[in-house]
Parts: sequence; C-alpha cells; structure tokens
Amino acid sequence: MILNDRATTEWQAANGYDPTERGEPMYACIDGQQRISTAIDWFEDQFAVPASWFDADDVTAAEDTADGPYVRWSGLTLPRQRHFANRALLAVAAARVATIQEEAAIYLLVNGVAPRRPTPTWATLLGSPPADPVNAEGHLRPGVASLTGTTVRSRRL
Repeated sequence: MILNDRATTEWQAANGYDPTERGEPMYACIDGQQRISTAIDWFEDQFAVPASWFDADDVTAAEDTADGPYVRWSGLTLPRQRHFANRALLAVAAARVATIQEEAAIYLLVNGVAPRRPTPTWATLLGSPPADPVNAEGHLRPGVASLTGTTVRSRRL
C-alpha cells in the first residue's frame, strides 16, 4: 500500500491549507484501499474463507457451503487469531508529494497505466493529467525521483 503524508509544508504550500486544520485525514491512500478494506472486513467477521487454509485444530466453528467448510475470523482459536494478526502484514510505502495530481501519477505508475493515455476516471476526477513522468525512451524523467521525496520507506504495521 502507498500512503501520502498530506500534513507537510509542501502540501500546504501547493494547496493553501493544512488538512488537519480542516479535520481531514493527514494521509491519503494512493494505492492499497482494497487491501485495507479486506483486512478490516476479515477482522470484523464480514466474510469467510476456506477452512482448509488452516489446520483443523485451529478452527472452532465453520460454515457449510457448496464449496465445503468455510471459517470466519471468529471461528479460529484465540492462539490462531493472535498468530494470524501478528503475521498478516501490510507493506507500506510512504510518499511525500504535494498535489493530488502527483498522487495520481504515482498510482498510474504503480498500476502500469501510462499517464500519457489518461483513462476517463482520470479526466473525471482530476482534470488534465500532470506532465508525463516518463520520457520517450520509457525512462523516468529526472524530476520524478523527487515525487517521493527521494525516500520511499517500507515498514510493517
């Protein structure tokens, strides 16, 4: 997942406000919203997975389905819940960019969509795309490294 810190002087200078003063989140999720939502839903018992993914001794309650037994978070033993919670990691890369357009450029780069060919969603949500971060040879332009503040950190949550 990629998060952008919007409570920076760069963001404030480019946008004219501090999001925390407006009660807005300090971080924007550039990529990984589906992973976050799925993790939350799993831990809140919103869906079940095949019980065969776990040792039979770790399953205390299963649901019969046409696919076989399925288990929810609450159907796992407490030791398995603790083990799973400590092992199910979401890798985080931190960006430090100043505009929504730069956040979108990172999203498009990560997801393999060339910014020079914007999708209808791009035009609808953001207006015109930022300058193409890739040159004619397919290499990142010199200024692109600074999109991430030349520092992308990955850490475990």
